[in-house]
Amino acid sequence: ERAIEIFRKVVELTPEGHPDKPGRFCILGVALRGRFKRFGELGDLERAIAAFQRGVELTAKGHPAQSRILANLGIVFNERFNRLGELDDLEWAIAAKHRAVELTSEDHAELPQRLNSLGVALNDRFGRLGDMDDLERAIQTYVRAVTLTSDGHPEQSWRLASLGVALRDRFRHRGELDDLESAITIFQRTIDLTPEAHPDISWKTYQLGLSL
Repeated sequence: ERAIEIFRKVVELTPEGHPDKPGRFCILGVALRGRFKRFGELGDLERAIAAFQRGVELTAKGHPAQSRILANLGIVFNERFNRLGELDDLEWAIAAKHRAVELTSEDHAELPQRLNSLGVALNDRFGRLGDMDDLERAIQTYVRAVTLTSDGHPEQSWRLASLGVALRDRFRHRGELDDLESAITIFQRTIDLTPEAHPDISWKTYQLGLSL
């Protein structure tokens, strides 16, 4: 609570046109999203969206913070879609995430995460509308994210799992056995990468079981 009030005050005291103002809106948005994730208050998510949107509006073309703010904006739109089910939120999420990826260099440490996040949104839209083009794009995006993720990265198994789920979905729609076999191999890999006592191991084992 105190941190959010401080960040809000910092934003208020930062003059219009100051080069740090977009980044300060982003910091405020991150804090509001954190409180939303902890307490589930939709108002915090709405305020986070507004903060990120303002940050985007104030960011000059080519500003180094532009891709980061867009990536965060896409995430909170996706979270509001998950809460309310409004398709417009998902469309805005995809647009923001796609632009964030476009603005992120190939060697940027955040590119794999941003690609995976875009894949999630595309897969969500496939789940809502059933357009196979969305599933194909999601798979391509997941493959790129996995390829760019180094061995031993803490998110490696989850990025693999996202790809596995999408490949299994494509198998169910198109019946290509290669997709199912790839999904099984990937889910086995996610289990191998997860310690036995980890709370996620049951979900990953379940996903493997669904694929067998």
